Amino acid sequence: MALPATEDFSLTENPLATNWTTCIDFPGGLRSTGSGAFGAAGTADNGSYWDADVFADAQYSQGQMDNERGIGTRAPTGGAESLGYLAFKASNTEWKIFEISDGPTFTQLGSTLSVSTDDTDVMKFQSVDTSHELFKGGASQGSRTDVTVGSGSAWIHGYSTDSGLLLTDWEGGNVAPVGGIVVLRRRRM
Repeated sequence: MALPATEDFSLTENPLATNWTTCIDFPGGLRSTGSGAFGAAGTADNGSYWDADVFADAQYSQGQMDNERGIGTRAPTGGAESLGYLAFKASNTEWKIFEISDGPTFTQLGSTLSVSTDDTDVMKFQSVDTSHELFKGGASQGSRTDVTVGSGSAWIHGYSTDSGLLLTDWEGGNVAPVGGIVVLRRRRM
């Protein structure tokens, strides 16, 4: 396959499996309802990373979602204990950015971001170098800095068993380099 990766969750899978690998399972993993979304199959945190492509270290994950869902970057693909970064929609006005390590242990990076959203807003979370930034409709809503995890795959997260809390139209890919210096030299005749 090729990046960017996209998923509309049109298959009915419990747990979510095609192009996805479970990375947080408490218990049951994530599921695709076949209606273009997923819900947590267990009673707590669940996460899956995209396994059909290899991501650069500078990467993003985006989608439209209800509360108690998240988009993440740099999930391990080889059984590493560190689980990457997560932008988590706690409510329609609060987003939290976490570094997740073995356990899993969720460590919030900085304070909660005050961002008004609903389930039609396209939210994007990206990690470039040590910066982890949340975007709403292309506009930055805040960033946090952390050096713990340097590589991995884009991923998705769900909390609670409420199948009405959904994530749709997911996309993950590499972040294109920004700018650069171009030196033009003029040859003398």
